[in-house]
Amino acid sequence: MTNIIPSRLFISSTCTDIGDCRTLSSIILSCLATLVACTWASVHPNVPKPLIGRRKLVFHRWRLMMLAVIAPEVIVVWALRQRMVASKLSEDFAGLGMTMTHGFFVSMGGFTMAQGPYLRPIPPHIIGPGKPVNPNSIMSIRDYQIHDRSKGDEITKGLALLQTGWFMAQCIARRVESLPLTELELVTIAFSSLNFVIYAVWWDKPLDVRYPICLGPPPAVDPPMKKIREPFAPSWSLAVVYGFNYAINIVLEMFVGERDDDDIAVDASRVPTLWAGRLTKNQRGWAASIGIFLAMGFGAIHCVAWNYTFPSEAEQILWRSGSVTVVVVPFLLFVAAVDVMNRSVPVWYHNFVFGVVIPLGATVYVIGRIILMVLPFTALRSLPQDVYKDIEWTHFVPHIS
Repeated sequence: MTNIIPSRLFISSTCTDIGDCRTLSSIILSCLATLVACTWASVHPNVPKPLIGRRKLVFHRWRLMMLAVIAPEVIVVWALRQRMVASKLSEDFAGLGMTMTHGFFVSMGGFTMAQGPYLRPIPPHIIGPGKPVNPNSIMSIRDYQIHDRSKGDEITKGLALLQTGWFMAQCIARRVESLPLTELELVTIAFSSLNFVIYAVWWDKPLDVRYPICLGPPPAVDPPMKKIREPFAPSWSLAVVYGFNYAINIVLEMFVGERDDDDIAVDASRVPTLWAGRLTKNQRGWAASIGIFLAMGFGAIHCVAWNYTFPSEAEQILWRSGSVTVVVVPFLLFVAAVDVMNRSVPVWYHNFVFGVVIPLGATVYVIGRIILMVLPFTALRSLPQDVYKDIEWTHFVPHIS
């Protein structure tokens, strides 16, 4: 069997000074703290339906967190689409004093109005002079009133970014000192890179708003609650295959489709989970293109460990396969979908691409992502000695580790 361990790692010295070493537990804790900041704290959900129970709300956040772990580029595209909607609103009504915070609050379903017995979210495309919603009614709510409903501010977001930035600074310093990184740290770097993008795009978006603001008088009676179409399988009782295809189709629509053009049901009490608002074809194209570019960059970071030490040759092959998969598959699926949607093709070919090629490619992508999430933990059982050597100056900086 070919020796896959680089020779330079055999020359590493044992870490004998406890004051100049780091432990396996500290490595894991630092990575997990950063990953939580990247997948839980950075995701800014849309406004949930009124009177939702705390258990369901937490479960909803966990679903978003799992989506951020498996397909973080989807979160990036969602954030980009909402920022485009918010920017358009703030530009169109800048003379009235509309801010990015107002725009984001609209795109997340934060403003509602009574229609008969229903409390209906206000989509961006019905706001304007001569339209159902006058922008002055939006501006009757000041931005500080919206921020008051947010569970996060510049300080909390800054602390999360500080933890992420500190982690990346340590990793860069280790490379400068020619000290190896673990596969888990490399995966965390990939998430941290996207985390900065998500925070930058969503900086003005309120975090974890529980209740919308009703413009005008409330409905005369409590509106009935209707479960609306979700970017997840609509019921746990559905078949796994149907649920997976359902999720893939909705996610695909986010990149190249018309999902945000769908009218909100008249009796819907909130907007869909990954909803942003109506965009132009050009805006959808830009959001999807940037998302694919970032997804490929996210996967490319994993390729840095191409020649890393793994406990077995099989694990190294799996890592390389997973890394190539998460770089290549998103691009190929995007090209295939755009090609079908931008030219006239036979019905059978359209159905083949969206019914077979896309779900199959997405399945391969998910498998690749799972591989890249599992292997960093299995690889911890056999690490080079130099992994435990710490950088002396990092001990003098307060941080979570």
